[in-house]
Amino acid sequence: MAKVEPSDKEIETNAKEANARSPKDPADAARAKLLKEGTVADRQAEIAKLQAEIDELQKPPRAEFPKMKYHPDQPATTVYDAEQEKKLGSGWVDSMDELPGVKERTKGSPKAAEGPAKIAHDETAAGRGR
Repeated sequence: MAKVEPSDKEIETNAKEANARSPKDPADAARAKLLKEGTVADRQAEIAKLQAEIDELQKPPRAEFPKMKYHPDQPATTVYDAEQEKKLGSGWVDSMDELPGVKERTKGSPKAAEGPAKIAHDETAAGRGR
């Protein structure tokens, strides 16, 4: 059987197709890669998102107990588990800021209006401070 050689036209067509698939110019190849993979900003945004997820996963879990509980009519107390917290009943909150009227009470307080520097000065003058 005789070996058939490709014609010049077939060789030229194959070369054009090969060039279209893989550019010879490295800059063209880099541009094609960037278009395929996205921009640098896209990659940086993706990296930042993944880093935030990693940081969140690496945080130690926050212990829920022990914690302080506050009530408008009772002294603050510490609870050491969910059962103790449940036994407290209603009206208990996790922060003094959640108590009704706390901000209003501290806002008009004469001591709060004076500030820490004035209080420290008064205590020093009275002989109670350093």
